[in-house]
Amino acid sequence: MFATVLMMSVALSRSMVSHSAVSPAPWSVVDGPPVSEVARQSGLTPETLAASGATGTLAAAVLTRIAQFPNEQLQLSEAQSAADLLCARVTQLRAQLQLDPTNAQVAAQLRLAKTQLRVGREHIEAAGDAVTARAVAALPTAIASRLAASRDGRASRVPSEFWCVTRTQVEWIKLRADLTSERRALRLGRSLPSGPNGRLAQARAHPDVVAATQNLSTQLVSIRAAFEQ
Repeated sequence: MFATVLMMSVALSRSMVSHSAVSPAPWSVVDGPPVSEVARQSGLTPETLAASGATGTLAAAVLTRIAQFPNEQLQLSEAQSAADLLCARVTQLRAQLQLDPTNAQVAAQLRLAKTQLRVGREHIEAAGDAVTARAVAALPTAIASRLAASRDGRASRVPSEFWCVTRTQVEWIKLRADLTSERRALRLGRSLPSGPNGRLAQARAHPDVVAATQNLSTQLVSIRAAFEQ
């Protein structure tokens, strides 16, 4: 089923492009979106690059590097399109099941669609990794290493200045909880307890976090400009 959806997505995408007379945008391939969008889909956002220590010039080099490998771009775009269709299918089946909760056939279809969506998201992750692997060749080793470390941080939904430090899953959860406690304390006008306050002070004092905070302040604007060209 997933393969069928993926093939339908690819056929639709290519059909739309083949009937368009518009010239491709800078940093784009005929069969896909602009390279800047492909970069974002793979996790190479302006925030990720800035936190890792990249500059606007390096960000432009990353986009140029991605553009040199259209197959990876297309695979990511197709995987994303297929997952979008599956996500819509899950939403549709959920709505149907809410209207008829005892419908065993719809329930089975929903379980299958959820499984296919999980597989689809794994395909997106793999395709994004392939794009990233190509892109990091345009970056100095130290920046590429911090970029690799940022993956778990992005998934942990904490501010971007914390992304480039390698932590265990438990440590990411604890950091997110401490940040939530800090926001709550500020909102209520209360003092943060010594435990989370000390852990956050230590996290913010990490050299990579200090550098990322500075880089986000000085480089994010120029990197965003490179993505908008």
